[in-house]
Amino acid sequence: MRASDAQTDDYFGWSIAVSGNDAIVGAIHENGGPGDPQLYSGAAYVFQRNQDGASRWGQVQKLMASDPQDYDSFGISVGISGEFAIVGATNEDGGPGDPIQSAGAAYIFRRDQGGAGNWGEVVKLTAPDAEMEDSFGLSVAIYGDTAIVGAYKEDGGPTGPTIDAGAAYVFENIGGFGWVHIKTIRPGARRPEIGSGNQ
Repeated sequence: MRASDAQTDDYFGWSIAVSGNDAIVGAIHENGGPGDPQLYSGAAYVFQRNQDGASRWGQVQKLMASDPQDYDSFGISVGISGEFAIVGATNEDGGPGDPIQSAGAAYIFRRDQGGAGNWGEVVKLTAPDAEMEDSFGLSVAIYGDTAIVGAYKEDGGPTGPTIDAGAAYVFENIGGFGWVHIKTIRPGARRPEIGSGNQ
């Protein structure tokens, strides 16, 4: 597999995921195509088995964020499952004006969104308690109507009680409501080890 618009230093292959006959590959330094309008904004590429002949994997679409900006690193993480794909952009700054530097985001795409065979963006996910440098989107996973997004530098909430402790955010696709944040998972207290005297 190679990107249809490969350029120097795109870093195609930084992240990969596969589900059935579909695969997705991230290229975190892709610059937005010919002319390179957005430095390192990133991209992801969807491939399908048998697209270019029996047992061959052919590119079906290049995915980009609906609001790309320089250095977003869209494609640093990818996931795909059934009709949905998810792409992380760990350096996304909260949109135009960059109100929250490197808070991060994740984008969900759906097959046939915007036309038959088209992978169209359906939602941009962000943390409900987003802060600077949280790096939401460094890791992503999706299965059915559930998605989970990691933020390894999340500090434990608005007051930052535990610097870079990290968190994971669970979202569900709920009919009539779209993708909804339902839970934040944070590190818990460690269980005492056997023989520690704290049993």
